[in-house]
Amino acid sequence: MEQREFDATQRINEECYQLIKAGYSMHDVHSALTNVMNAMGFNHPEQLSTEPLVISFDIDTTMVDRKLAHSTKLARDLHHELDN
Repeated sequence: MEQREFDATQRINEECYQLIKAGYSMHDVHSALTNVMNAMGFNHPEQLSTEPLVISFDIDTTMVDRKLAHSTKLARDLHHELDN
């Protein structure tokens, strides 16, 4: 991958991450990327690269992890109470 392609990929990754962080779903982001590619004329197979499009991003799952831990504790407590 050339530097300009790498830079463009990084920028796309950053923008997708910001959209996810703002509350958009992965489906919304995928649809938006598809619309952009179609608008640019990449909806014709002969114009597509043979290399797969790879998008990666990091998501901070701290809040989800905390909620899951809390839910797990509540489920254990409820199960324990029901056993008594």
